[in-house]
Amino acid sequence: MEELYDGHVARIGGLTLRSRAVEHGGPPAFALRVEDGRGRSLVYSGDCEPCPPLVELARDCDLFLCEADGDGPGHHSAAQAGRSAAEARARRLVLTHVGPGTEPGEAVALAAAAYSGEVAHADPGLRFVPGAGRGEGIGAPAGPGV
Repeated sequence: MEELYDGHVARIGGLTLRSRAVEHGGPPAFALRVEDGRGRSLVYSGDCEPCPPLVELARDCDLFLCEADGDGPGHHSAAQAGRSAAEARARRLVLTHVGPGTEPGEAVALAAAAYSGEVAHADPGLRFVPGAGRGEGIGAPAGPGV
């Protein structure tokens, strides 16, 4: 088994995975970019505060899944997630791990104030497809077995 490190690249089937060390304020933390052979990309922030390595990793990605647990050390607030997505020029933003005391709709509105692209909350049962056709909804109910 390979150890994860900053800049690690792994190929699994038709996917390429890239990691970046991100700021979490404690133990090492990593964000991950996954790309398929057709250039579609998803970036997952993991728990981290806004930082240049995350923005670099998310640059021009199709789908940016960003935690929004709060604006304390080691985490993004929803507004910060929107700013990170805007700075990275991500095509779509999905908020996850929204902090206590913030309703999903409020988190989406806070992120959308800083980011002009599509924003959604990772509600249970939704499916998000990196590289889905422009102008389509950001999320759709998951079908059976999805």
